[in-house]
Amino acid sequence: MPTPEMQTGAGTLPVVDTDAIPTMLVRRELDYLTRLAQDCTGCGRVVELGCFLGGSSAALLTGLDRSGSPYQPILSYDAFEIPMKNDERFALWLGQYGLEPGERFRSKFDRFISRWSDKVVVREGWVPDSARGEQLQELYPEQEPIELLFCDIAKTWGVHLSVLRAFGTHLRAGSTLVQQDFFDLQTPWIPIHMWQLREVLRPLEALHPTPTCSFTCESSIEALLPTLWDETVDPGTIEQAWDSIIAYWTEIIGSDAAQVFHGHAFQLAIMQDRFDDAVRHGRAYEAWSRSAHCEHTYFSPCWHDLLDTIVGSLTGNDAETHELRALIAESIVRGSRVDRPRPGQRVSYCPESTRMTIWDGVDERLAAGQADRVVLYGAGQHTHWLLQHRASDIAPRIDLILDDDPSVDALLGIPVCPTDAFLPSADERVLILPSSDSYEGVMRSRLAVRFDDQPNITIGRVYTHEDAGELMQTRWRYVVEAVPESQRAGVHDRSLIFPHIEPEQPHRAALGLGRTRPWLPEMQTLFKPPAWCRDYIRLHECAFVWDFIEAVRPERTVEIGTASGVSSAMMLHAIDRFCGDDAILLSFDIATRCYFDPTRPLAAAIGEMAPGLIDRAHTYSYTDAADAASVFRHGEIDLLMIDGEHANPAPVVDLISLLYALKPNAWVLLHDIELEHIDNGEHDDDGRHSGAGRLFRGWPFEKLQLMGEHPHDRNIGAIQMPETPHDALPVLLEMLTGPWESDSKGVRLAQAARAILDAHHE
Repeated sequence: MPTPEMQTGAGTLPVVDTDAIPTMLVRRELDYLTRLAQDCTGCGRVVELGCFLGGSSAALLTGLDRSGSPYQPILSYDAFEIPMKNDERFALWLGQYGLEPGERFRSKFDRFISRWSDKVVVREGWVPDSARGEQLQELYPEQEPIELLFCDIAKTWGVHLSVLRAFGTHLRAGSTLVQQDFFDLQTPWIPIHMWQLREVLRPLEALHPTPTCSFTCESSIEALLPTLWDETVDPGTIEQAWDSIIAYWTEIIGSDAAQVFHGHAFQLAIMQDRFDDAVRHGRAYEAWSRSAHCEHTYFSPCWHDLLDTIVGSLTGNDAETHELRALIAESIVRGSRVDRPRPGQRVSYCPESTRMTIWDGVDERLAAGQADRVVLYGAGQHTHWLLQHRASDIAPRIDLILDDDPSVDALLGIPVCPTDAFLPSADERVLILPSSDSYEGVMRSRLAVRFDDQPNITIGRVYTHEDAGELMQTRWRYVVEAVPESQRAGVHDRSLIFPHIEPEQPHRAALGLGRTRPWLPEMQTLFKPPAWCRDYIRLHECAFVWDFIEAVRPERTVEIGTASGVSSAMMLHAIDRFCGDDAILLSFDIATRCYFDPTRPLAAAIGEMAPGLIDRAHTYSYTDAADAASVFRHGEIDLLMIDGEHANPAPVVDLISLLYALKPNAWVLLHDIELEHIDNGEHDDDGRHSGAGRLFRGWPFEKLQLMGEHPHDRNIGAIQMPETPHDALPVLLEMLTGPWESDSKGVRLAQAARAILDAHHE
């Protein structure tokens, strides 16, 4: 129980910049609290439940100060105690806030909000579960109306009931309740209770993409308190309620965002050992969280940790347990969403013209006198480019380059210094600029950890600066540049040798096409891979791809594995010939440069082979199939080509990742399905590159393959998804088997998923 009337520490503590207060809230949440507090009229108290180190406190107090009106001290509640856990990940997570397991941190809170020492009443202690009677009076002895209530402590059914009983009953018409954990799946009781209270607490604002949601009070909640459910409620009653809850929120935030509550329903079903319901909701949440449906909506980062925890508790071998294992394996294959790039964290390769424009903006900001000294971080290729191309403006402003592991003492006359050895004087203002168009977010994070205790050092933004936002493509997208004909390198010699292409192929009839290809001469004329290319798709394989584009007439064609972009260019020509004006190609690659020629960006061949079709090409770097899935809503992909990593079972991983994005009965082109025979002999099925071939041969549904005597002639095929693409999942999960032909991320994920699926046999 919190102890009453505990004022914060003495005003002699040093004043701390509010932006420096460690907080779990993001800027949008803090700004929202400030705005709400600024709008307070003084008709009731401001109460915060769960103040942590003072980030929310400072936001509220800043708003009250800005209101210009006198106000009573805010009431701040917290236990100010970190649980003791022998968990390395937990300790690392705490470390970013300067805390340790088992630590009591009240003194740090006092220091951080010392400027408002006379404006805060602190109540230290735990709020009990399901408080009643005298406990409610002890929790809130003032018993005054509450104008603004911020809740960030409702981690159990009982605590949330205590909050509503002790504090919620003092909300008046026009009061605001802010639920910080509303969209977090770890607290399913919050949306349940708020749905039960919907007649008196109306949703005010959903702060997407944060977990916070606010409500405005229209009348007292007291009469409804006895009807609120707790953990003893019948599971069937709650399960039926989820459909109503999702329907209710669909009317408010839209059907896409409302699917977030499948995560809450999954968590509660797991807590109540209802595995059938858990699988249904869990699969819906997994599918939603991997798609464009969840864009701008909060995703609980604990999702993958939660699944890991469940794995350790599964001991049975019944059908329900098997389905739950399959769900967990499916999620593991797609990788952790927490590891995915986020806006402002990583920016993909961008054309030189864009980089030049962005650095023009840097010049202007530097001219405004932001710092006494400018330092670059990173002595790699980007820094070489920057110093060579911007020597007249940027270079004179820079007197040092930092690098974590420098291999040279200087670059173009500018000294290079190990990052850890950089010790500027405390009285000089230093601006450190990350020098990378691909990893700025990662570099800024490293610098923040290294220099977090030096307020005179500012870590700047270049490619993630707000001024660059319109220039940089969203997500991981980049723009291919057209290459003038005078600058092209000529045509690759091998492409001039046209193999014999059979005029009739059985697969054309299966696709509902005529026996002949009247467009073949046109395609041969367009097939001009640049001289610098290698390992590209062959002409007869292009014809096979054109057959499918002619038959499907796709609006969205997706390619996994871009490399030089020869296949991309040829698909663009087919799309231009057979499809509507809005049809596009979306190509994804895990690399940021062409793998066999790092001096060239991905898909550079498009700029030489199809310069007039660049607008139809949406190219993405540093992305795998799971990243690609997040670009699409369910059932948006008409035609898919998998030509990325060929090591077994990486192509299966790619297909699982994109399963929900595929249309019913969609075709999936698989390149290099005979690669192990080409590399290692006609009958060696255990070759190093057998992934595509194993997927094709093991596919139990409709499939087609190019005919020919030699493996080179039949090295491409296509498999068709069933009417419900998800029906293919059991087959695909069974294909997650060895031989494990590489140590890549995709293969490692497949091995982890296999271990989950096989655990019940042990």
